[in-house]
Amino acid sequence: MDTHVLANPEKIGLNIAVLSLTGQNNGAKRLDRVSKAYRTTLTYGLIMMVIGGTMIYVFARPLMAFFTEDQTVVRIGVEYLHIASITLCSYVILFQTVFLLQGLKKPMYAIFIGIYRQIVAPVIVFYFLAYFLDWKLDGIWWGVFGVTWSAALITLFYGRYVLHRLTEESGSN
Repeated sequence: MDTHVLANPEKIGLNIAVLSLTGQNNGAKRLDRVSKAYRTTLTYGLIMMVIGGTMIYVFARPLMAFFTEDQTVVRIGVEYLHIASITLCSYVILFQTVFLLQGLKKPMYAIFIGIYRQIVAPVIVFYFLAYFLDWKLDGIWWGVFGVTWSAALITLFYGRYVLHRLTEESGSN
């Protein structure tokens, strides 16, 4: 299970909000409302993830120690949680924008970015970092960070491009 599901229970609510508001307002040709809904849900999601990520980063050791007394497991878990905590915001950007695109009648993008994020990029990046650079397990953790952030940024730029293009075509503000 991805970390974002455990640390991001509100994601479903924000995703459904941006999807339904985008679909409704796109159908009504009110792209100004689509932009506002997207910005609002993105802002609230990022605020929650900054707070949650900060808490995970600061309390990583006690969180891990709650589940095990094995210091090796605690050490590895703390390393992972530190990296995961700075990855959380990328999930908000990625999912909010994918749901925005679905509401804008671009549902196939989710398939393409999913294949990139869950198959193609990990095979290349994880191997490169873990074996070629010999980062071992840290290479996997940093690989998750890099793959997820790259998918989020690609999606953010594409989503903004699509929304901007549709706004120009419709003559909306």
